[in-house]
Amino acid sequence: MAVTCTYRLETMSPVCEDDIYRILENTDTQVTFQDGGYCRCDFNLLDEEGNLNLLDIQHFINFCAERNVLIRSKRNGSVLPASFGAVFSDMKRSKAFRQALHIANHPKDRSQL
Repeated sequence: MAVTCTYRLETMSPVCEDDIYRILENTDTQVTFQDGGYCRCDFNLLDEEGNLNLLDIQHFINFCAERNVLIRSKRNGSVLPASFGAVFSDMKRSKAFRQALHIANHPKDRSQL
């Protein structure tokens, strides 16, 4: 049984569609493009083995940082600079991250979700 702990990031300024796909093409990360070139990415915080997976988020943040694109947190709508520290500070308070961390530390609880 796969457990999905999704954390969503949205850009606050337009990005190039082709660049996003090149960075995230080998992952299961869902990239949704909105009007005006903005994008939304949904990240599953657990890999297939139940370990925390933050690499896709880091790739997306690096992409945004290189282009000076701001990120909006879906959890509370705050505008964040494109840095892992800023995003992680917000992400660690999210329900998805707390759930993923619990499952990574207590794999026997996976079946209860």
